[in-house]
Amino acid sequence: MSSEPRPRRRWTRALGVSLALALALSLSMCARRGPSGPRADASLDMVWPAPPEPPRVRLLQIVESPQDLIAGGGLWAGLQSIVAGEPTERLATPSALAVNESLGLVVADPGVPGVHIFDWVRDEYHLVQGDDEHPLVSPVGVAITPDGVICVSDSARGAIVLISADGEITGEITDPGRLLRPAGLAFDPESRELIVVDVLAHGLKRYTLGGVMTLSCGGQGIEPGQFNFPTHLFRMADGRLVVTDSLNFRLQVLSSTGQPLAMIGRLGDAPGCLARPKGVVADSEGNIWVVDAQFENIQVFDPVGQLLLHFGGAGQAPGQFWLPAGLAMDGENRLFVADTHNRRVQIFQCMPGPEVMP
Repeated sequence: MSSEPRPRRRWTRALGVSLALALALSLSMCARRGPSGPRADASLDMVWPAPPEPPRVRLLQIVESPQDLIAGGGLWAGLQSIVAGEPTERLATPSALAVNESLGLVVADPGVPGVHIFDWVRDEYHLVQGDDEHPLVSPVGVAITPDGVICVSDSARGAIVLISADGEITGEITDPGRLLRPAGLAFDPESRELIVVDVLAHGLKRYTLGGVMTLSCGGQGIEPGQFNFPTHLFRMADGRLVVTDSLNFRLQVLSSTGQPLAMIGRLGDAPGCLARPKGVVADSEGNIWVVDAQFENIQVFDPVGQLLLHFGGAGQAPGQFWLPAGLAMDGENRLFVADTHNRRVQIFQCMPGPEVMP
């Protein structure tokens, strides 16, 4: 009689034991991690400015893969990696961020290319890479509507792809000949319009979610209200817009209809100067935070443009950056930074204050 079945039974039994151990280990790890969402990493003990000054920024967490934010996603991804030998999803070149209290964090990643949805509210992770009708070629901007519609600008296709919270593509906005290279996005909940930075048109446009353009402003130049390859923007609570006027080396503050109100920054290499400004946000006190991809740091300005703080620097260690791009801030003043070429998102707790920092 053949003795072949016996080793096969031993192999099957061993596989079953291995799977059981892997499941137990993964469940144990998941149980230790706690709920989904951002959390303080006790191994990261970094604040800015340095003592004895009162801290204004604390490094909370570094995110490189779904397991870092999603407990359930971490369990499945871990089992998939152990059993099937498939790599877990990881950030490649995170470039733009949006955060929403009813959804979580969304990251546009042209290196995949695709969009990572870290839905810590539902304990789910989705990677959206488009479909035949709506491919994602170069996703570089993202905004989330209050009811959870994810809007992603595809700069290569001149389109804005609309995605549901569960990762289903529901449509897109295109405007051939007028929408040239969309990048930064913001959503206006009052008008329910999407505000788009058009890099090659050197200006801003407003669209309804149905694709109707309601406003176009800007143009190339150095005067107030003109731009030179703008890239990012942020809509403040009062409707004002802060736009990264990249190759004019400044930020412009505009009214909701595009009227120039103020300018922040100038070309130079001293604190308060801007060399390659990218993502921009405002905190609960109206202070403006901007990331600079050449200085590889973050600078903070008060509402009238006075420098409050700068932190970061070039490198791969925690708290350092390598060609950072996008910023997002949630209602708890947590700052999310797309640390693009370090292939990660760094999360900081901001503690705004009126004092001017050295």
